[in-house]
Amino acid sequence: MSATSEESLSVSTLASSTTAIHPDPGSQNGDSTTQFGTISMRRLSRRLSLWRPKKRATVLAVIVATIGSFCLGNVLTWSSPVLPQEDFKKKFPDIGNGSWVASLALLGALFAAPVSGFLIAKIGRRRTMLFTAFPFSIGWFLIAFAPDLPVLYIGRFLTGFCGGAFTVSVPAYVAEVTEDRIRGTLAVAFILMLCIGILFTIVLGALVNWFVLSVVCGCIPIIFFFSMLCMPESPRYLVMIQKPTAARNALKWLRRASTKRYIEPEITKIESSVTAANGKTNGGSSVKDLLKIRVLKPIFISAALMFFAQLSGMNGVSLYTVEIFAEAGTQMNASVASIIILATQALTVLVVPFVLVEKLGRRSLLIISEVVMCISLTALGTYFYLKDKNGGNPPDDLEWLPLVSLVAITIGYNVGLGPIPWVLTAEILPNHVKELASSCISICYWTLSFVAGKTFKDIKDVIGYSGVYWLSSGICLIGALFVLFFVPETKGRSTDEIQKLFVTKKESAQAESSEQQTKPTGSPDGVDNPSFMSQSQGANVNAV
Repeated sequence: MSATSEESLSVSTLASSTTAIHPDPGSQNGDSTTQFGTISMRRLSRRLSLWRPKKRATVLAVIVATIGSFCLGNVLTWSSPVLPQEDFKKKFPDIGNGSWVASLALLGALFAAPVSGFLIAKIGRRRTMLFTAFPFSIGWFLIAFAPDLPVLYIGRFLTGFCGGAFTVSVPAYVAEVTEDRIRGTLAVAFILMLCIGILFTIVLGALVNWFVLSVVCGCIPIIFFFSMLCMPESPRYLVMIQKPTAARNALKWLRRASTKRYIEPEITKIESSVTAANGKTNGGSSVKDLLKIRVLKPIFISAALMFFAQLSGMNGVSLYTVEIFAEAGTQMNASVASIIILATQALTVLVVPFVLVEKLGRRSLLIISEVVMCISLTALGTYFYLKDKNGGNPPDDLEWLPLVSLVAITIGYNVGLGPIPWVLTAEILPNHVKELASSCISICYWTLSFVAGKTFKDIKDVIGYSGVYWLSSGICLIGALFVLFFVPETKGRSTDEIQKLFVTKKESAQAESSEQQTKPTGSPDGVDNPSFMSQSQGANVNAV
């Protein structure tokens, strides 16, 4: 599991990874932005010209792979249009409030995180995706033809497990088949296809019954399987398992190179990277390494951000969107309102990677996100409070408030709390423990996701919609204060600079003392001693 957990988390940034984090080479000098801060036309043109002949195969591989994230989007929101359907309630009269139907998929994804991390290391990224496809379809058909509730639950767990496996294998594959200069742009494809899958499920669920929706969703993994058969394995993985010829053939196909000579610089770079990574692990990290202060601090920050993201109320909104609108009692069709919200989500997903992260910084976006969600959740809770006080009738002249509030919640979440915790986690975790630490963070994320999805309706039954949204609003307020006082800004800082933020004064003093002892006598700065300069330069070359 630990061998690839770093990949699963850093790319689980899912698409929370940004173009700014993988800056476009050549964007300096001639491609600088204008004084108004707009993206230069040359950079924009390069980003929009992904379908050039040399990039088509890479883009095609990314599109095919991210059908997996589309399938995950189907799983996550299947319960939203299905639970309110009358024929579904008649088929399963003992379903209760439906919280288990909604949350079992999240529980399945929790168990998938360590298993898929192990599989992509042992059998490869491509094979893991292929082996996941047919169980995915089986899960959907179990749901569609379920004779009773236990079989339905098994189907939901299985589809959640397979969807969770895609969150590990797909981002790892995408990150490894793309070129450095377009990796940031194509990283958006994972979260974009996820949002499209969510939107597809809501729209189709508004037009057909739950049986047809389940069968259609079950056919998509089959399409994915046969499409993925035509794609190559990740060149980096082939280098890792010592298959250099296969790696060159795969990279040649991806880059549409006429000869292998064209891809030699890139394959050499991959081989050097794999060799360096193998040298740094030294057998892997241990639990003891996680207990050091400079490691515990970033782990605590990452886990806390996941906590605030999952308990912000967004899980309940995405799992029960249609039902929330039905309860709101407005004249607007609940399914139409849900489509508007999810379309907004798909659009805002594109804003963060291209513009905001490097313009405003991670910390600022998190605070803005928390504040926007706090205000919007308070407004939504107030609406339901007034509705209850009004005998269950919508408050006069406030029927617009649920839609506006939920759109604002969606925008606020996708601007900060959705993607930024993953970005920060990938940046602040120390490299020597990142594999083990990222595994812990991934498990923490899916555990919180399951708890939030499972308890949303149970808490609602106790304190009502108004209480649930006010509670989430309070959590967002606490989250904003946490970010303000504890989360550092990583914008524009190198990995070494970020790690220094978590070093204690004692460790810093010991490092300075050790550095002083290594300096040669009579040449404290290592400048006047030619031999010292030569050794220093050699060390720098080895480090690179």
